[in-house]
Amino acid sequence: MEIMSINCPATIKIQAAAFAESKIGLPYNDIFSPNCINSGGEASYYCSQLITEAYKGKFEFPEHKLNFRTKGGKFIEFWQQYYEERRCKIPQGEEGSHPSSIRRASELEMRLSRSFLQGMLRIGDVTDALHFINGAQVNFTSGKKFEVIEPRSGCKLVDCHSATTKEVAYAVEVAHKSQSKWYKMGWLERGNVLKNVSQILTNHCEEISRWESLDSGKPLYEARLDLQSCIDTFNYFAGLGQALMGDHIPLQQDLFAYTKREPFGVVGCIGAWNYPLQTCTWKVAPALACGNSVVYKPSPLTPVSAIILAKVLQFAGLPDGVFNVVQVKFFAVL
Repeated sequence: MEIMSINCPATIKIQAAAFAESKIGLPYNDIFSPNCINSGGEASYYCSQLITEAYKGKFEFPEHKLNFRTKGGKFIEFWQQYYEERRCKIPQGEEGSHPSSIRRASELEMRLSRSFLQGMLRIGDVTDALHFINGAQVNFTSGKKFEVIEPRSGCKLVDCHSATTKEVAYAVEVAHKSQSKWYKMGWLERGNVLKNVSQILTNHCEEISRWESLDSGKPLYEARLDLQSCIDTFNYFAGLGQALMGDHIPLQQDLFAYTKREPFGVVGCIGAWNYPLQTCTWKVAPALACGNSVVYKPSPLTPVSAIILAKVLQFAGLPDGVFNVVQVKFFAVL
């Protein structure tokens, strides 16, 4: 799905695409430096910076100044610690880039498809427990505790205990036991469940978008756009099952061979902090469509969105244990 389209000559788009392609494999600009150098001294870009640099000198996006302060003028504690750990100066007020400023460009067109359906889901306070195992929110207490920070205010949202090795293994065991039932439901019934998910996300777009905004710190309108991408993704994979066919291979007279597609079993997925609900959806939807079960680990910076999706999947008819969420910030060496 194309969310934004730039009204400019095709030659400029081709040059920008070539520039972006030439940067594939570079590390992430983890300190958001305007000179495109990360904390390790390497040439690097962050997501929206790559867009503005690709069009630099050819297409000007609205100005964006980096801001790491609260409304009261104090540096947000999270960002202070973040830059101290990297021994870098906070680039407060320096020229930067952000999707919110890019989208303000008058030459951009939004292209979205929307549908309006009805349904009922009560999300409640998803922060009560941030692990989700076998169809229920769970509070693990054996692992180290870490704080979940609300990015825009810098205030603590909730405390969470990192899952231990044994607890992660338990989640995998639950997923393994549940996978066979899910696969045997067949592609049509699995597709119906994923279709239900897209309907529920549509029905509760505003409520879920607000949680996504709270979890990640992004503007509410951007969270709404992200959620629309999730809706489209589940719609797409809901209909993909019928295309998952094997091959019929003639060998000689009266003899043939055939191939059959089988699920992997339990799929482990790791999410990102900048698009928490989208990256979860992009990994989980295809895995479920193919008959796999999932153990998902969100970023510890944005742990809430995956719990919301777990509740949506459950309400949509996904059997318990097929989708599980473990929060892990502290890793153990096995």
